[in-house]
Amino acid sequence: MALPIKESFCIGCGRTYDLSSFFVSPNPLHYNKYLPYCKECCGTMVRENIKKYQSLEHAMWVSCAEVGIPFVRRVFTYLEEKVKANGKVSRGYNYMGNYLQLMKMHRKKSDHWESFADTDVALGEIETVQKHELSIQAEAEKFQLDWGYQEVEDYQYLEYRYDEYTRDLGVLSPSQETLYRRLCLVELAIRKKDNNNEETKDEQKQMIQLMKTLGIDNFENSRDMSMQDKIIEAQIAWMEEEEPAYHYRDLEKYKDFLGAGTYWENHVIRPLRNVLTGSKEYTLKETKDERAAIEEGEKT
Repeated sequence: MALPIKESFCIGCGRTYDLSSFFVSPNPLHYNKYLPYCKECCGTMVRENIKKYQSLEHAMWVSCAEVGIPFVRRVFTYLEEKVKANGKVSRGYNYMGNYLQLMKMHRKKSDHWESFADTDVALGEIETVQKHELSIQAEAEKFQLDWGYQEVEDYQYLEYRYDEYTRDLGVLSPSQETLYRRLCLVELAIRKKDNNNEETKDEQKQMIQLMKTLGIDNFENSRDMSMQDKIIEAQIAWMEEEEPAYHYRDLEKYKDFLGAGTYWENHVIRPLRNVLTGSKEYTLKETKDERAAIEEGEKT
């Protein structure tokens, strides 16, 4: 007759303890129905994983994998709520014991929670969620540093206006950044007051003063024009000084305004025709400028 088992061996610290020093395991492969790690080693394992991964969920997932029990998102949610309800937990808080107790309490007949193979969430999903939450938190903290405490839609408006002002300015100095942010905040204040039909006289003054300081109160286009821009602008001004019909009155006179057609006839069509047909056309057509020079000479 086999004697009842009263002790178990901990593979964590390599010692044998009474069964009271171990947690009961749901895993049928644990031959004595207890976890292979003692309670103290389980606690150390979870705490070290929390310190390593900076996440209770990540730490419990890895710890469950180590001891051979399933990580169940629903059970962990209850554990997380319990931890938050306790406020600041003590160093010796019994994470694994509470998790196993909650697993037993909330287990349904249809739930197959035995070994780690029954885990219902991948570690990658936990890491992705964690990184997303951290990025949102970091972004929120940055917004607060840049703009102070605002509503979410106000942050969106402020970021949009700041980007509109600074998009093409390159690297800004800290003082420039501060002034542009103040300008955006004044705009936001004006917007809110306008919505409430309130007076915005003071805000308008602040806005004009900030624009003067930043040198953006001159609304004329001061961009340096290229030579091509200047030529086009001069041609437009010249055309606008005349009646449109004037430039189309003598179609023959203006049909080759830039001399492109004459050049094509003299230096492409004429020599090609000579080659193909054996003709001997050597006389070049006069360009508009050449004809004007001849006419000017005849007058003198």
